Amino acid sequence: MEKGLYHLHVRQTVECRIDRLPTILNNLEIPVFSTVDHKANAVSIGLGMKVAWVVSFGNPATGTPLMRQSPETAVELPLKISARKSIAGMFLSWSDPTWIAERFDADPDSETIAKMCKIFETIIRKMLETY
Repeated sequence: MEKGLYHLHVRQTVECRIDRLPTILNNLEIPVFSTVDHKANAVSIGLGMKVAWVVSFGNPATGTPLMRQSPETAVELPLKISARKSIAGMFLSWSDPTWIAERFDADPDSETIAKMCKIFETIIRKMLETY
């Protein structure tokens, strides 16, 4: 982990990995709030960049208690996963929920943070499964 972020090198293309995410979240009954294709946005204004996606998702029943404890955590919620291509390859990245709690003086050992960590663990495991 670096600067509160986890980075996971993946072998398949970003598009292949990120395409799985909405189905995984739907199967887990976790709402998707937005999907941003940064490369497409850059191309739309005549700029180029490598592939980069961000998907935001979450369950208000999980995130709201954290925001009630520390309203500033709203800047990190809903949760997000980034999928991007770099010189070093394809990566998935996400913020460590424990780091989010510590950053905003919330309880890193709370049930809410444990749920968020478990959600990321499940999502990433499922994204890495081969079909």
